[in-house]
Amino acid sequence: MPTSAGSRSSESALWLVGMMGSGKTRTGRIVAERTGHVFVDTDAEIVRVSGASISEIFESVGEETFRDLEEHIVSRVAGGSKVISTGGGVVLRDVNIETMRATGTVIWLNACPETLANRVRSGEGRPLIEGESDMVPRLRRILSERRERYLAAAHHVVDTDRIASDGVPDIVEALWLA
Repeated sequence: MPTSAGSRSSESALWLVGMMGSGKTRTGRIVAERTGHVFVDTDAEIVRVSGASISEIFESVGEETFRDLEEHIVSRVAGGSKVISTGGGVVLRDVNIETMRATGTVIWLNACPETLANRVRSGEGRPLIEGESDMVPRLRRILSERRERYLAAAHHVVDTDRIASDGVPDIVEALWLA
């Protein structure tokens, strides 16, 4: 069931935040296509700009440098009416939360660690869980560490555990256009 804390109109951006596997990219693409808005995936932008995969960036220069790139991309794509899917850790920096909230509606797609583990399957290409034989405990820790940050960022929360995946874009679109 979605919950809300105020929002902005579709004249501003729609920012989708949440853990890996929460459905941000899929939902964002569908909402953008339906509404005729540009779709931006911040992780894809980081890969495009850097010429390296997320895993390669984490491995070669570390998470902090990745977060610097992420902050730069968030700042660059902010503004205007578009749909933006973010990386799961975008909320770790206050400046990103401030930018997202100032330029649009932020919706947290929430899911329990068991659901997330099922959705990300092997964890391949996801440096924070890659190689984990049992991802649930690791995902539980990451979610626990980020929960308050997601809440601080979000105008609305959509619990995707209880909604059929094809229904999530409907709810997100309705919240954004409200």
